[in-house]
Amino acid sequence: MAEKGESPPLLIYPEGCTTNGRCLVKFRKGAFASLRGVKPFFSKVSSFTGILPVHGDAISFWAYLILFPGSGFSTFTLFELPVFTPNDYFWKNHWDGKEEKWELFARTVRQIIADLGQFEISESSNEDKVEYKRLVRGG
Repeated sequence: MAEKGESPPLLIYPEGCTTNGRCLVKFRKGAFASLRGVKPFFSKVSSFTGILPVHGDAISFWAYLILFPGSGFSTFTLFELPVFTPNDYFWKNHWDGKEEKWELFARTVRQIIADLGQFEISESSNEDKVEYKRLVRGG
């Protein structure tokens, strides 16, 4: 809970920041611009067949309908992480001045999520992901 006069931390879900359920792309500036605490959440979906029903956004609707039944029994787990607030110690020991503060903050939160969620880090951007979807769909 926020102290009197403080803003509560932001809750962030890095939706749209995975490439294929295994990699995290770069986070956007939005939640990190204010340099206030964030409370990260992430989810993991798994299936016995390896076909995940949540990854149909880059294929056609009809292909998705064909693949969806093959996903079989799937599980969804939501992970809630503690609030991460950058403080003077963080800036003094981790910021080298070569990037904007929000970029270090976003990169650090992404790394924490990647480590705990066993995701790989991708240097692709969300825009790269949108372009990939456009190419796959033939648009």
